[in-house]
Formats: sequence, structure tokens, C-alpha cells
Amino acid sequence: MLVPIDLKNRIIAATQGQINAASALSSMGIAIATYILQNAEFLFVWTATNPKGDPDPKIKGTGKFISVVITLSPSLANTPGVGVNFLANQITTGMRAAVYKLNPPWNTASGVCSDIPPLTLSITGNSRDAAMLMMATQICNWLTAYKPSIPDVGARGAFTGSGKVIMIT
Repeated sequence: MLVPIDLKNRIIAATQGQINAASALSSMGIAIATYILQNAEFLFVWTATNPKGDPDPKIKGTGKFISVVITLSPSLANTPGVGVNFLANQITTGMRAAVYKLNPPWNTASGVCSDIPPLTLSITGNSRDAAMLMMATQICNWLTAYKPSIPDVGARGAFTGSGKVIMIT
């Protein structure tokens, strides 16, 4: 489950003491990606039949990301707004290549988040803690609002069909 304060804590821990922007951003990207990989869960509905045409009695399941890579680098922007937009675009790019899979007993093709909409960030706050919590909240809200449009096709035992993600938590 994605929890903004937990993501914020990971980001702060990963960047604590960093004095080089490139290193700090690289560490932040790794922290965000690792957090999503370890904590995001998918809920999906499964529609399938066996060769006789009988419906599969198991109609819900879960899934997880199996690959998330977010590469962040300095924007060299002259204004904070441009830098924040650059950061949001880099996170979006990483998540568009993220791969998820439905958990066993399903054997499905992996899904890709290529249709995730762009992330919009607005980072303000009177402290680093407040600013990182705002960013983490926006990232978590963005991910939990997303539902991949392409179903995952595959099988569960004798049943073949597809799983449609209905929620990311």
C-alpha cells in the first residue's frame, strides 16, 4: 500500500547529507522507484472461461510491480517551476516503462504503464519535510488514481481470459 509519509521518509533518508545535486536526484529516483516496487499493490478483476465455456469462479486477484526504474537528473532550470516540471516529467517517463504482473495462480502477460497520464507536481512548504511530504502525497495520489487501460491476458489453470486492473493501492 502506498503511504505518502512512508515515501517521504524514504526520499529524505536517500538524500540526507547529499551535497551534489546529481547524486541527490539519482538517490531520490532510486528511493521512489524502490518504494513503489515494494509497496504498490494492484487489485484486478478476472474474466475467464475453460474449454467447456464455464466461467472461472475466481474473479478477483492481486498484482505487483516487477520493474520500476526512475532516473532523475538536474534540470539546469533557471526557475523552480521549470525544475519541478522537469522532475515530474522524469518520474512520468520512468513509470511509463514500469512493468507489473498479476500474482500467482495467474500466468499472464506482463502489463506496462505506458498510458499513465503525466504527473503534475507543485512542491511548496516551509521545510524540507513539508515539501517532500507534499511531493510524496502527489506521487501516491497520481499512482492510485491510475488504472491501466490494457487488460492482462493469460490463464489460471484450465481457464483463459484477462485481468483488468481496477485499483492500485
